[in-house]
Formats: sequence, C-alpha cells, structure tokens
Amino acid sequence: MNKKKVLGAVYTPSSFAKYIADKTKNYYEKINGPFTKNTSVLDPACGDGELLKEIYKSTNGTSQLFGIDLDAEAVKASSSHFGKNIVNDNFLVPNGLSFLEGWKKLVSNKNFPSSFDIIIANPPWGACTQSYKEKLKLNQFELMTRQADTSDLFIEASLSIVKENGIIAFIIPDSIFALERDNLRKMLLSKCNILFLGRFGEKLFKGVNRACAVIICQKANPNLNHEVECLRLVKNSRDRILSNESSFSLEEKLSKLNIKQKRFLENNNYQFNLELVPQHEDLYKSFKNFPKKIGDYLTSTRGVELSKKGNVINCVNCNYWQPLVSKKDGFTCKHCGHENLISSCEIDCIISPTVKGKKIIVGEHITRYCCSGQLFIDDSKTGIKYKDPKTYLEHKIVVRKTGLGVSATIDYSEAMTNQVVYIFKVREKIQNSIPIEFLLMILCSRAVFFFIAMSGGEIEWKSHPYLTQSQLLNLPVPNLLEKYIENKKFIDPLAVELKKLISNYKEIPVTLDAKIELLVSKIYGFTRADYEKKYAMLKTAENLKPIQALKRVSIEQIFRGTE
Repeated sequence: MNKKKVLGAVYTPSSFAKYIADKTKNYYEKINGPFTKNTSVLDPACGDGELLKEIYKSTNGTSQLFGIDLDAEAVKASSSHFGKNIVNDNFLVPNGLSFLEGWKKLVSNKNFPSSFDIIIANPPWGACTQSYKEKLKLNQFELMTRQADTSDLFIEASLSIVKENGIIAFIIPDSIFALERDNLRKMLLSKCNILFLGRFGEKLFKGVNRACAVIICQKANPNLNHEVECLRLVKNSRDRILSNESSFSLEEKLSKLNIKQKRFLENNNYQFNLELVPQHEDLYKSFKNFPKKIGDYLTSTRGVELSKKGNVINCVNCNYWQPLVSKKDGFTCKHCGHENLISSCEIDCIISPTVKGKKIIVGEHITRYCCSGQLFIDDSKTGIKYKDPKTYLEHKIVVRKTGLGVSATIDYSEAMTNQVVYIFKVREKIQNSIPIEFLLMILCSRAVFFFIAMSGGEIEWKSHPYLTQSQLLNLPVPNLLEKYIENKKFIDPLAVELKKLISNYKEIPVTLDAKIELLVSKIYGFTRADYEKKYAMLKTAENLKPIQALKRVSIEQIFRGTE
C-alpha cells in the first residue's frame, strides 16, 4: 500500500494552512488573551509541519510548538524547523500503549506538556489501522465504532489533553456531516462551544477526491445561546480560490452565517445542517412537525450484494462464489475462511446485457420517475447473496442510493436489483388503501428535496454522495391515508398517467410534473411563498442533472390558475 493509503496522510496546502492557523489564533486570543511564550500548541499529526509553520508566523514566533507523527520522514522534515519538540510516534497509541498510559510516558520522556492550549491538526483520514489494531483496542475511545474514521479518534484523544477553554482546530473529512457520524457530533456539542464549522467540498487537496471540513472548538461547558460561525464553500467559490482570483478569507466574508449551537443539539442525529439559512428555518420546522413518517407507509430493503459490474470469484476449497472486490493477489473466502490465490480461482461476470437469468436494475438505470437500460443476472451461483425471491415480487419503488436528491421510480416487472438500489414496498396492511404511485410523487417532489437538503443532504457534486434508507423512511409527511381519501379524485388520474409513462419507460413531461407538484403542495399545505424559498435553495445547488430536472418546472407552471 502507498503512504497515503496506509497513513491516511493528506498534506495541507499552505494557503489553507494559513487560513486555519490565523482563525485558530484569533479565536484563542478572543477567549484567552494574547499569545505568550508559554502558550503551547500541538499538532498530533504534524506531517511536514505546515500548520505549525503557519501558527509560528501568525503569532510572530510567540508560542511553544510541539508535533507528533507516525511517518519518520515527515518527522525528519519537521524537526529541521522545530527541533526536538517533534516526535516520531503514533498519537493514538503512544509508545505502543493505551492513549492515556502512553501519553503519560511520552510527557515524562520527551518533556511534553501534559495538556495544551491549542491542538491543531489535519489528522489521518481513513488510515489503515491494521498494524496497530490490537493496540487500539487497549483504548476506551467512545468513538471506536465500526464506522469510525481515524480522524474521529484524533479528535476524541485531543479533547482529553486540551486545557479548559483551550482550542482544537481540525481539518477532517466531510463525513462529519453524514448521518452515521452522530456520535462524533454529539461529543463535540456536549463538550465544546463550536466556534467555526466549515464545509469546504472537494479539490482543495491535490489528488484527493474527498470533500473536507473544518471544525474549531473551545473546550468548555456549551453555552446554548452561543452562535457558531458557519461556512458552506460552494463550487464557484472554490474555483475562484483555486485559480487565485480570491482567498478563503474573502469568500468567508461573502458567505458566512451564524447558527445557534442549540439548533444542532435539537436536530435529529445532531445534524450539522449548514444549508438551512435563517430565513428558511420556519418552513423547515413546519415540515418537521408533520405527524407521520414515510416509513409508516413503506418498508425498505436492498437487493443483491453485488456491484453493477457483476464480477464474482469461486473458492477452490468450498466451491462457493463471492463478489470480486479487488485486484489483489489473494482473498479470504467469506464462507469457509480459506486463503485463496486469485490466479488459482475461477472468475465470472454474472451481470450482462445478454438475456440469461433474471432482469436486474442497477443504480445508474434509475432517474427521477424513469428507469432506463436493461441488464440480466445469472442467479444460479451458490454463495452469492441474491436475497429472498419474495424481495423482488410485487410493485416496488426503487431508489438510487448514490447521487443528489431522490432518484426514484416504480418497477412493475418484479426485476431484481443490486445493493445500491433501495427497494420500498407499500406496507401490507395498507396495500389496497393507497396507490404506490402517490407515494412516489411524494418522494420525487421538490418539497422533499428541500427537506433532505436542509437536513444536511448534498446540494453539489462530490465523490459518492448518497442517501440512506433511514433518511428516506424518516421523511415527515401528513397523514397520507386521510389525504388520499380527501384528494382521491385528483390523485387517481395522475397515478394512472404516471404508471403508463413509467411502464413504457417514458420521461415525465413538464405538464404532468407541474400537476404532481401542485398536488404535493396541497397535501403538505405549502403555499407559493413557501415554494419561492424552495426555489431560492435550488438556485444555490450545483446545476447537475438531478437539479436540472427539478428546475425545468417553474413556480409559475406549478401554481398557474390557482391564484
């Protein structure tokens, strides 16, 4: 493996390092007064020392600087600037011990302070911890879960050694905004006043296709009335910075907004929803207050545990098949544990355009209200998790996991799907009480896109943006059974027209799209003024195909003849 993969090392561009260092210094001095020669600063993943260099410049050399890094070459480079205060070690398991024990030993052996005024870092992102996995288990990190990123653990460890009212400043993966990172958000919200929260997107780090974020916190009992300075750096702003037409500080002045920390605490899953600007909060709250969830009407599951490529490999020991997930020399059989050499195993591709087996829908087939493309899967390979055949029976809503917004349609053909397609079926008790097409109208609406975006969803391109089943199942809705009965004479003709289009693989025309959105606005009780806010949000979203599909119908077309 290369160094980037093993260590999670992504070195910080100097202009970005300067921006973060200057902000950190300003926040520290605002809370604790001017830097002195005794002000201690640690970078626990210092790499080549870029952040420490910028702190040194920002404070005119007034501070004690310390660094730790697992990469001996990086330590050598940093030591040339900062001398003996740079240590070659693993911050998470110092001296090969649990964090607290190892830290005490490091402090006594290296004359490090036991705690710091500032901890600033661009810690490893998704580093391979295999070589010290057992040592990590010695720790009692709260965030040591299946989904934990190494950067999460750096934050937790840093909070234990930063002083009260001290500052932590971290450049971390954008995944802090993902639904499953709620434990990290809860920890920060309960132990800190969050001073700055920035979502910076992709392309800031050369050769890294992963979006980044910045969080700067004061370790203190949180003040519920405290306001967090927030920044969502959109693509146009990033492009200006990267082309040297602008700077991080200037773009921050143009786009920064303040959000009460209390709002994040009150959000479901402690969501950091920076997209929700103050003028949209009332509309968002009214949406959240609907009494039902879409999950009251739909159940969900996923399809075959296989990528769209359909490559599979056979174990020479047990003769069972499993997905071929990499081009490594060998693999461990998931079924019997046998170590196989790929060169000695049979490889096959079981998804193809050739009619063999059953029809399968993959993610890229699905767009809003439409399914295109035709593939087939050989469903005879023992060991592949095809799922229970009943999974694919009956009419079902199929939703593409990856991408912006909700790309969903209905499969009337009982086709199989792969794992990046969510399957939603009407709950058995109400199957004859509500048309599945009506539920699809709700999911594909601009109203729902607004709620997802304001709940921390994506509004611009990034590598592997995705929805979760939980996000969809928890979408607030009115009582849809009651609303269907009240509006049956309007809903049924639209459902019939929609079913005909979907069955014939036709895209939805603008006129029908506008009629459906008007119906959804009535179901939710949203006004034209509410839609003005939704469309204002759409203007801020990157103009990709899913956004274009929503913008092709104007507010005038939706509400024509209703006023």
